[in-house]
Amino acid sequence: MMMHNGESVVPPNDMALAELLRSAALDNRPVTPIGAGTQQYFGYSSSLDALLVSTQALNHIVEYSPADLTMTVAAGAALGDIQATLAARRQWLPWDPPAPSHATIGGV
Repeated sequence: MMMHNGESVVPPNDMALAELLRSAALDNRPVTPIGAGTQQYFGYSSSLDALLVSTQALNHIVEYSPADLTMTVAAGAALGDIQATLAARRQWLPWDPPAPSHATIGGV
C-alpha cells in the first residue's frame, strides 16, 4: 500500500493521518512530511523507502479566538492564509520565512 514512487500520500483528515503514521510505525517505515515544499531542500534527504505524506489537505484553521490572541491550525495551512485571517482583526504573526504566502505552518 505505501510505496515510494515519487508520489505522496495525501491524508484527507487528522484521523487518516494518524492511521498512516500508525501503519508506518508498525512497519518500521520512515516518514517524510511534505508541505508546500518551499524549503524541502534543507536537512537530510528522505530515504528511498520513506512514506511521503503531504499536508496539502490539512490546511484549515481549527480554532481562532481573536480576543485571547490564540489560534490553532492544521500543519498544511499556508502562512499567507493565516496572516490574511489575522489581518481582519488587525493581528499578525511576526514570522518572515522565505515564500511567506505559500509556506505552511508545519514547515515554518
